[in-house]
Amino acid sequence: MDDSVIITGEFKNFLCSNQLIMVVTSYKNGEVLILDGDDNNVNINNINENRPLTIFVDRNELYISNKLFIKKYVVCKPDNSSIKIELNSMFFTSDIDIHDIFKYNDEIYFCSSLLNSVCKLSLQSDKVLKLFYTPKFITERVLEDRCHLNGATIHNGDLFLTCVSSSNIYGGWKYNKCGGGIIIHVNTGNIILNNLSMPHSPNYHGGYIYFLNSGKGEVCKFNLETKELIVITFIKGFLRGLTIFEKDVLYGVVTCSKDRHEECFRGLELEKLISDYNDVSCGLYLIDLNKTGINAVIGNIILNNHHELYDVDLVDLCKKEFI
Repeated sequence: MDDSVIITGEFKNFLCSNQLIMVVTSYKNGEVLILDGDDNNVNINNINENRPLTIFVDRNELYISNKLFIKKYVVCKPDNSSIKIELNSMFFTSDIDIHDIFKYNDEIYFCSSLLNSVCKLSLQSDKVLKLFYTPKFITERVLEDRCHLNGATIHNGDLFLTCVSSSNIYGGWKYNKCGGGIIIHVNTGNIILNNLSMPHSPNYHGGYIYFLNSGKGEVCKFNLETKELIVITFIKGFLRGLTIFEKDVLYGVVTCSKDRHEECFRGLELEKLISDYNDVSCGLYLIDLNKTGINAVIGNIILNNHHELYDVDLVDLCKKEFI
């Protein structure tokens, strides 16, 4: 590991003691980072990709979306020291801006921001994808990013989505990004939370939806029963990816980018919040999701050679597929 990577707090122990592989995408750099926390050390390798975005891990299967494909990799550990990540198959989707991928009943689904919809990856027909769900405020099926539908999480058949707005015009989400964000409960069609700022990466766990309120730099959780919204912590940077891991502690891993200097991010409250800081870094943050405030951040990995990170997920080498 070179001097451009700085690891602090509990992050190294989190990866090593739990035998985790952390997979991170950077579409600006065109690479997938593989952080291996085995043998009390952290090694970083990479896979070159064409605009990699979303990652989804299911046991020893790793799905990565890029500009034109969803790729399926298989992670294997043939002995105690080596880990191999091998390409298994590729599914051509075209450039439809694929965001969160999830699996339900052994079938793959994903969010397409350009289609304003959740799609199903169909492996048994000539058409690779089928539209599964479109929010009711979207009145036409067109290749226009209207609401920036970007995130999905499912639990016992209940599907929840994040959108940057409920706009029904092309690019309309960009004009209401500061407070137009919503979470949708697909099964009822209801908006269960609104007034968010660029929400991303929802994760269901224990009756809560954990998500990133990216326009404010917040890691949040929403109680589905009481409807209480709790801000867990603030991180100075643009947050996009969140994954959860539980072992004694409920951990969250969050990706953080520097100011992206793009027009669609101008005017966010985050821009004002981080203007006083001169040490905004690109990296990953380890969060104790049972705490709140600054004490919830228990470690980070700073990547000084990167400006942007997108998604993150974890491969658990303790699962039976690797034993």
